[in-house]
Order: sequence, then structure tokens, then C-alpha cells
Amino acid sequence: MQVNLPGASTASMTSMAQAGTKLTTVKEAAEQFESLFVGQLLEAMHRTAPKGGAIQHGSGEEMFRQMFDQEISQRIAQRGGLGIGEILVQQFDGEGK
Repeated sequence: MQVNLPGASTASMTSMAQAGTKLTTVKEAAEQFESLFVGQLLEAMHRTAPKGGAIQHGSGEEMFRQMFDQEISQRIAQRGGLGIGEILVQQFDGEGK
């Protein structure tokens, strides 16, 4: 469906749509980057945590931990995370201006 706005040219509407698409792409990439970064932080944390304890650890634990960490890092990034994604969006969005 096409909406005609008075005083808005087709070229300016196309330019605005492209800018919106670029911003969405930048936001998605920034969120993915932040998710990967948080995942790396969690992995480093697990490497430094002491092994052993009262619970015996099986072969499936490592796979479950990796899946859990991946989900946690994605959720953290989706909710604003550490602020790295927001800074990246500001940096790359400002480039186009």
C-alpha cells in the first residue's frame, strides 16, 4: 500500500525508507556483536571458576552450559546489555549523517 503525503517526493520517501532499513540493520548487527561479547565474558568466567564440588559433572554438562550461556548472552543483548550495542549504533548511525 502506498501512502501519498503532501509535499513529500518519492525520492525523499525512498531515502527515508533506506535510512530506516540501514538503522535496523545496524541495530541488529550491534545486538549480535554485544551478544557475542557477553558470550565471551561468560566463557572466560567459566574457565576461571573452580571445577569439582559435590555434584558429579557428566559429558552433557558442557554442551548444556554452552547452550545456556548462548541464550543468556542473547537475552542480555536484547535488553540493552552492557551498552556496547547502543554505542555502536550511535557511532555507525552518525556516519551516515
